[in-house]
Amino acid sequence: MDRKAAYQLGLLQHPPLKSVVERVKRGAELASWGLNAFEAPDSGSSMALDDDTALREIPPKGVIGAACGPVMWATDNLASLEILVDQVSHTYPFKHHAASFMSLCRSAFECSAQTLWILAPEARGKRRSRAAGMSVNNLGAAKRYFDSEFTLAAAAGRAGSRVESDEVAGWITGLRELEPESANYSKMVKVSAAWIAASEPSHLSEEFGEKPVAELIEQQYTLCSSFTHGHTWPALIAAGEPSAMFAMMADSAAVAVYVTECAIALFEAQASKSGGTRTRHYPPRLQSTIEQWSTPYLT
Repeated sequence: MDRKAAYQLGLLQHPPLKSVVERVKRGAELASWGLNAFEAPDSGSSMALDDDTALREIPPKGVIGAACGPVMWATDNLASLEILVDQVSHTYPFKHHAASFMSLCRSAFECSAQTLWILAPEARGKRRSRAAGMSVNNLGAAKRYFDSEFTLAAAAGRAGSRVESDEVAGWITGLRELEPESANYSKMVKVSAAWIAASEPSHLSEEFGEKPVAELIEQQYTLCSSFTHGHTWPALIAAGEPSAMFAMMADSAAVAVYVTECAIALFEAQASKSGGTRTRHYPPRLQSTIEQWSTPYLT
């Protein structure tokens, strides 16, 4: 039996594996949006008005920069899931790299949650404050990198430069004048999960049904984080049964995709305006939620 036929047989023997394949394909459909998301918001849109301040001049360039970057990376994580799953059918023995798969899901959770956490407040000042706070975190990491470059250069007997580090430090000083608010990733996931549950995204009504959505999201984030941190309890639960591990992977991928779709929908609800020119790079299924969520941010 050739590899392709053997893999098709595996799909029949393990129905959850078919769900994995279907769900990563859904996630990969967001890749086009991720590649084009940093297109300017429509003039007069909520996001355009958010960035009518000095915040827009400081990297990562305002509310749009702070909110767009994380969910862009989330779509890349989801696209990588499809590549990872697709390559399995071309190799033998078939190995689905569950730990790597779940870690990519975790990254998608955290990145999308960051976008949701920044954009969810209806008060413009609150969105600006959170964008500034996450920008401080962003640039703080950059400064640590440049400081290490200087130290490593000195250790190697080379003349290091403080130019980049000093420039970043200046940006951070500017952001600290804007009353920045930040949060850790666990808090952002928890807050975003509760917000999604309360906001009832219409395009996910069938998928969520009567489920306790916030609990579902937090559960899957905990599971994926366990793989990232090297915990073994998920493998003990699976007990060596491939279908059990595939079921875990399918559930985590589904919820990671749903959270990322919500982050995109909220971003577009604020970046787009009726009659605007912003290109719709997202799948059409998100449109109902984008329209649903645009109302609170019209002023």
